[in-house]
Amino acid sequence: MAWAEDDTSSFVETRARYAERLEAAGFQIESDEDRTAAVAAAGPPPARALTPADVFGPGFAARIGNNIADTMTGKLSPILIVARAVLD
Repeated sequence: MAWAEDDTSSFVETRARYAERLEAAGFQIESDEDRTAAVAAAGPPPARALTPADVFGPGFAARIGNNIADTMTGKLSPILIVARAVLD
């Protein structure tokens, strides 16, 4: 994916597959929210004295730009899944 730094961070599953994997690992899905509209509305991070690029390193601006562009075109959908471990 254009937003990934390399092959080790270039992976995407379907929304349903993430839920299946969480449930198979013993988690219960508490909520599942499509965050596409929020990401599209927010756009790129604002310029500040301290930016995410300081944490994530060189190339971050290009990667996040690609991520946002792919979200805007429908190639990616940011999904927030909240799950809780089911304890016996």
